[in-house]
Amino acid sequence: MGPLLDGIHGRVQLLEYDWARLELVGLHSSWSVIALLGTFYAVFGGALVALDTLALGDRSASGASAPARSLLLSRTVAPIAGATVPRMAAAAGATAALLQLSAALYARGVPYTVIHAALAPCALGCWAVFDGSLQGLLMSSVAAVAAPFASEIILMQLGLWHYRQPDVFIAGQGIVSWVMWCYFGYTSSLGLLARLLWRQLQQPDTQVEL
Repeated sequence: MGPLLDGIHGRVQLLEYDWARLELVGLHSSWSVIALLGTFYAVFGGALVALDTLALGDRSASGASAPARSLLLSRTVAPIAGATVPRMAAAAGATAALLQLSAALYARGVPYTVIHAALAPCALGCWAVFDGSLQGLLMSSVAAVAAPFASEIILMQLGLWHYRQPDVFIAGQGIVSWVMWCYFGYTSSLGLLARLLWRQLQQPDTQVEL
């Protein structure tokens, strides 16, 4: 799925791959994307599941902290219970729509400030509809900031790709600032996948909900 979603930006030449290009029936990506996004999926999914486990760990809270604890539990149990294949597919479709919107705006030469304003509510909407947990919001925010900076390090060290029209430069390497919202929106489908797999590992005899 990673190269297909990445190819949405590749079609409008947001970035150009300089190594291991993958060109197939209009798909413009790189073989390196499989490994890089696979690592991103594993790290994000594992961290989210760990935070879910912590949130569910102590259900005996009482006193002044009880209302906050109840809110945290309800916002954790609901997305875990709602992790189904159709919901995950819908989240992936929403992610693709978010990326397509960003690609269309970029291709039309829309100012980056306007792209930020358009993508931000869409990305937050993905979280609200497909996740809604406080730890999901935290991890999405971390991904929105950390992923672009991680790509900057990769650019500096390996030179796997470059952005054609970057607006943020660090140590001579440029990135596109509004991709942060793409990463933020991306995490909703990843969270559903991680929770679905975790639930299956916890209850191996339970059939995947369709």
